[in-house]
Amino acid sequence: MAVETSEAFSASAAEELLAARFAATLYIDRADVDLDQPFSEAGLDSILAVEYVTVVRDEFQIAMTVATLYQQQTIRQLARHIAAQAAPAEELGARGGDDGGDARVADVA
Repeated sequence: MAVETSEAFSASAAEELLAARFAATLYIDRADVDLDQPFSEAGLDSILAVEYVTVVRDEFQIAMTVATLYQQQTIRQLARHIAAQAAPAEELGARGGDDGGDARVADVA
């Protein structure tokens, strides 16, 4: 299920969803996920990174690559990045932008 539009602005809501999906990807308990631990130190290898990015893209309806995980190295950083990228798209949709696209979709790189 994709993130609702109102949640796109909330980094804290994004953190919780990202942490839950991260835990599922690594087959660990959500309680064991540290929002400030770098992905590489948490056990995210290249294969799992592809799986996690796919889940995040689907959940947030954004364009994102594995490279994003090297730029935004923790769940907290990634959540803030997604929220910051989603907010301008949301504002455009609220103003009636004529891009013809879904206001929830943000290009995250």
